[in-house]
Amino acid sequence: IMIDPVLWSFESELVTSAEEESVAPTELKLFPNPATDQAFLEFSLEKPELVVVQLYDLSGKLVGRTFRSNLPGGKQLVQLDLNGLGNGIYLLRLASGASVVTQKLLVQD
Repeated sequence: IMIDPVLWSFESELVTSAEEESVAPTELKLFPNPATDQAFLEFSLEKPELVVVQLYDLSGKLVGRTFRSNLPGGKQLVQLDLNGLGNGIYLLRLASGASVVTQKLLVQD
């Protein structure tokens, strides 16, 4: 699955730290990290679910990119387009069902 940047939308939301979320890195693989213009998410769903992926800067502000899609159960590989993001550390938040996973992503040229 490729996430088209046109599908990303801006929402006004604030995340104050990764510790607010239930962090379980073994449930989400984010690579390459550091990334330049694209990154990939690999994860599994037990059943079909709505998946929401959001990217925040370290101040906790949504950087204007949100992906929402109903995905089938099983192993997922999602491509993220990072073009237009400045160099820095971002928090990637993936929510599906009652699970929320947050992981750091380093973007650099």
